[in-house]
Amino acid sequence: MTMPIGLAAVVSALVVCASIPAEARQAAARDTPLRSTPAGSASVSGVVVLEGASPARPIRRAIVTLTGTGIATSRQIATDDDGRFAFAGLGPGRFSLTAEKPAYVKTYYGSTRPGRPPGTAIAVADSQQVRDVVIPLVKGASLSGRMLEESGAPVVAGQVSVELVTFVNGQRKLVRPYAGTYQVVTDDRGMFRAYGLPPGEYMVRAVGGGAFSGTLRLTTSAEIDTAMREIAAGAATAARPQTPVPPAPAPQLARATSFHPGVAEMASAQTVTIGAGEDRGGIDVVSRMVRVARASGMALSPSGQPVQNMSVGIANLSAGSLFGSMGIVRADANGRFSVAGLASGRWLLFGRGAEPNTPSDGQFPWWSSTEFVIGEQDVTDLVLSFTEGTTINGRVTFKGTGTPPDPTRLRVSIASLPAVPETGPFPISATPAADGTFVLRAVPAGKYRIAMAPAAGWVLQTAASGATEVLDNPLEVVAGQDVSLSLTMTDRVTEITGTLLDQLGRPAPEYSVVVFSADRSHWGTAPRRISGLVKLATDGSYRVPGLPPGNYVLCVVTDVDASQLSDPSMLEQLMPAGVKLTLTEGEKKRQDFKIGR
Repeated sequence: MTMPIGLAAVVSALVVCASIPAEARQAAARDTPLRSTPAGSASVSGVVVLEGASPARPIRRAIVTLTGTGIATSRQIATDDDGRFAFAGLGPGRFSLTAEKPAYVKTYYGSTRPGRPPGTAIAVADSQQVRDVVIPLVKGASLSGRMLEESGAPVVAGQVSVELVTFVNGQRKLVRPYAGTYQVVTDDRGMFRAYGLPPGEYMVRAVGGGAFSGTLRLTTSAEIDTAMREIAAGAATAARPQTPVPPAPAPQLARATSFHPGVAEMASAQTVTIGAGEDRGGIDVVSRMVRVARASGMALSPSGQPVQNMSVGIANLSAGSLFGSMGIVRADANGRFSVAGLASGRWLLFGRGAEPNTPSDGQFPWWSSTEFVIGEQDVTDLVLSFTEGTTINGRVTFKGTGTPPDPTRLRVSIASLPAVPETGPFPISATPAADGTFVLRAVPAGKYRIAMAPAAGWVLQTAASGATEVLDNPLEVVAGQDVSLSLTMTDRVTEITGTLLDQLGRPAPEYSVVVFSADRSHWGTAPRRISGLVKLATDGSYRVPGLPPGNYVLCVVTDVDASQLSDPSMLEQLMPAGVKLTLTEGEKKRQDFKIGR
């Protein structure tokens, strides 16, 4: 069926292909022997220019990389003074080009979104000379401003991070930009400038700096009064020596983490949106000296004994950031631990523990995750209680018509979904036995996403924990409660194919398609029910394999960031322009489009 689409109905979006999971790609790379490339007489040549410049402005010394089916390894070359590049001696194949240079955003040829793959492949026939390929390189954007004390004085040597706002598993998160200098240090004026950034929405975070690092003890008025009295007493004090009464301990101060314009919590921070090549200044951050406290307590094993062998980290839940990764908090021989420099707010201790003498690279079967609140006073009675990890016993079965893959060549994995990035356990995985059984050991309590790479045309169809389906919803693990998991793989894989042509019947590879569940409850929580952004081939064709049966919406898009597809508000905007379709098990469906009438 061909569906005509008016230009007004085409929603802007960028392209990211539905791809084989990383585990499958890595396995393929390991198992594929190096191949030699026969010399050919084809070539690809062109020029790198500044995006949007008129007249065209070539960019010299940009690095252009060629990859593709016609060569065994990638090739690189620097553009000349006129921005030109050329790759000769190529055999027939499909090739991709990228261009990059410091202070610019890496460009994938044919992509409509700076810095984001994939681009458009160039099909090259035997002995064909492909000339005049133009790669527009986007100048990176910049964010600049000052880090200031509350008095307005500059903070010298402050650390400023510029982070992209995105959605991960349906939750708003901060991530490192995929291009540019995003971590900078302020100069003697308190100035900072992050550059080479891709367009997007950012938060600016500042920490540390000034004449000291860490915590600072200030002299109190009581200490000054005591000193003045001793001076006034003079010789009389010397003639009648007395044991001085020490003043109360002085408060400890530190420079708190601050977000632009000067707030402590990420939820209250202002975001800054920048376009390609934009220079945005005046992004000041007020950094405050705040009273900090110390948290201390006892680490206990599942049997209630002191734990010495542990690797624990700490996160600032109020700021939504990691304070120190696992290993920063240690315990003494009596299980006592202490961590200083904590500002008022909500905090989280997390990490693993083990019996004494367990080597650092050995099995740490216990896990603890403890929240606490810091005020102006030290917290001295924390109890970090470790529990034994849960065991997940499972089996993989196969439902289909073909020959099932060897279970021992599969890999079952679960990935934690923590509230703050990097505060959960590392991914846990296991290889099934020949009968399909597998065991995941020492799994901490929490929520997890289950994954298994496709194998020989078979994909993961269902995952059940008891009567609960856990592919569309996270698997919830409760401490002390073992889990039984049933996985089913199928070779009855769905597929959506089609072509997109313009009003003259020509391919339109500048567009992409995205397919997502029509059920809003899946938005942002069921990644297997969204295709990602699928780039059209040069002949206008597309292919979306492996979606589970269900009701879907298919949209033709251009110029949308792939990370936005986990944002329910973006899918809500796309939905009215989409085509509704239903997939049954193993169904192959074709949906063609024609732009305009």
